[in-house]
Amino acid sequence: MVGFRESPNPQFGKIDPDLTKSESGIFFQTVHPLVNLDNLFSICQNVKEFVFPAYNRDFMYHKGDRVSDSGITYESLIADNHFALTEVTAWKVITYQNMFSDYLRVLRDDAIHKIFARVVEAKKLRTEIKDVFENIDLYQGIGRADDVIVKSGRFVFYEFYVKAPSHLSVMISSVTTQFNTAQGPLDIYVYRDGNYEPKIIPVELSKAMSIEKTTISITLQAGFNYVGYYEDDLVGQALRKKDYYWNSPPCSSCNTYNTMSYSKWSQYTVIRPGYVLAENLPGDFTLWDLHKNVYEANNNWGLNFGITVGCDITDFIITNRDMFAHPLSIQLGLDVLYEIAFSVRNNYISTETKKYAMYALDNTNNSAIGRIDNNSLMAQLERAIKAMDFDLSGFSECMPCYQVKGIKYSAI
Repeated sequence: MVGFRESPNPQFGKIDPDLTKSESGIFFQTVHPLVNLDNLFSICQNVKEFVFPAYNRDFMYHKGDRVSDSGITYESLIADNHFALTEVTAWKVITYQNMFSDYLRVLRDDAIHKIFARVVEAKKLRTEIKDVFENIDLYQGIGRADDVIVKSGRFVFYEFYVKAPSHLSVMISSVTTQFNTAQGPLDIYVYRDGNYEPKIIPVELSKAMSIEKTTISITLQAGFNYVGYYEDDLVGQALRKKDYYWNSPPCSSCNTYNTMSYSKWSQYTVIRPGYVLAENLPGDFTLWDLHKNVYEANNNWGLNFGITVGCDITDFIITNRDMFAHPLSIQLGLDVLYEIAFSVRNNYISTETKKYAMYALDNTNNSAIGRIDNNSLMAQLERAIKAMDFDLSGFSECMPCYQVKGIKYSAI
């Protein structure tokens, strides 16, 4: 949304082109005269003195590793890089301008994080942002010791159809297992419709017969998700929780917790236990033909999951990103002024420039009476944050409308 203008000095060199883009038309240099590339280069670490390890042809390099050879710096473009420096698909030359561009990215990204933190913190202090609910087990109860699910080489799963809107995230935050034998390691597989490669969550299980709860973290995508295990991985057998039927709401008079839990998670996801026969499973553990699914309404495969539904305003922020451009530019301007005023590096910032930066950071124009300078960058940032806070209110239960609390006075 906000970019850096190139220096008009042709001797300065070019910064990376991604930093010069500005969708909003706002540039960081417009915030304050001291925010310019010359000053930024002066307060930056002296990249011309950076020394990287010498290139070793017998060493395997990671992506992003930097090496030097004959006074030239190179960066690895790939993982497991054992190629010669002349291989342009494996290495790129890094200039001083590239390293300075890295510094500008750090400045920009720090400013972005500070802006988001300010807005979120302000709302949390007013208790407006909160999770919808956290780590609620799908049901309460355990399987019977005499009700063993005989394994037969299947993949057994819970199908989660997530119907939550984009500003909410649905997560599996724990898995509770019940097997008749101490299992040891067990891989929980997560498949998503349209993605053939699974995500694998290893859990370590040590209990026999009793339930065992393990904290995990699986973000479910909108649409169909399949979470379960391969029966061939089991040491023993799973115990069935038989009197819970997934195709209808639980009996309200039988178990209060199950009724409460179902009323919460069923707003955001539909759950069906099922399995895939061994002969219908690919040999490489990729996603199978979903038409081969077989569903059982009264099975749990010895599994229970904890569900957390929280706020995720990513899509809203991306759609309304223009509102962040102005406060972002001010935040970076303030950060740069602090760097100039209080930098202890041996750089080329003059004493006069440091004084100007300190004056610009002073939030009062009359220290004797403490009068606030409404045109200072700090005051501008406060107004921008308040305006953005108002703009972010009321679009969902994650960020409800801003409410002014306290006593109101009026004439009668």
